[in-house]
Amino acid sequence: MRHWSESFILIKSAIVAGGFAINDYYDRDVDATYKRNRPIPSGRIRPEKAKVIGYLLLVAGLILAVLALPPLSVFIATTCAFLLDLYSRVLKRKHTIIGNFVTSYSTAITYIFGWSCLLGVLSGKIVLTLFWMFILSLLVCLGREFIKSIQDLKGDKEFNINTIAVKYGVGIAAYSAAAPLILAVILSPLPYVFNLFGFSYLVIIIIVDIMLLVSSFLLIRKIRKIGDREPIFNFAKKIKESLLVAMVVGLFAFSIGLFI
Repeated sequence: MRHWSESFILIKSAIVAGGFAINDYYDRDVDATYKRNRPIPSGRIRPEKAKVIGYLLLVAGLILAVLALPPLSVFIATTCAFLLDLYSRVLKRKHTIIGNFVTSYSTAITYIFGWSCLLGVLSGKIVLTLFWMFILSLLVCLGREFIKSIQDLKGDKEFNINTIAVKYGVGIAAYSAAAPLILAVILSPLPYVFNLFGFSYLVIIIIVDIMLLVSSFLLIRKIRKIGDREPIFNFAKKIKESLLVAMVVGLFAFSIGLFI
């Protein structure tokens, strides 16, 4: 069990780091204009070197997965590596909305990946916990991705990146972000309803739900007031960051639910 848990961390880290490096390579023109402190535009690493490192990390992660993990885990790791590469090369610019789902899935699947590494070892309660964490994480990450399209609207327009905010406007992007967040709020009490967790989980998850609802409401209200004018970009960034805080509190809620 310890061997698999250590392998899981190493493999996941290699694949995620490789995905980031590849994304930086394909995003280098945008970063050169709007994020000049990034490794490639700042001159700290050459573009081709970043690309090679990225693919080497992906391959290394997959080789380790084949050597150390069960078949289902290898399948999940391979799928994630493929999707991360596809996202950077194709989806991010040409099919960005699909890319949003891919990014959200690649983040949330971590919980299922961890479960797959320990098949037959984890209790039923932990397996169900990881399932709910996957579902709720997927929804919140998707909401964050749509909000990010508002935050990056200016640069995405200039470089013809076909995000939901570019294609349909910031209003549709805001409502689209609110939809999965509200669905997450609706689903979040179910572990308590099904007697998976106790009252302590419900109390903390209600706090998370309030954060999600308030974030959605504030973003929509702000956009209805100012549209896609300059202040909305920083405001969207703050809302996106607040959702990250909500996710951390959500992790705490699940941890409390497991042990109390």
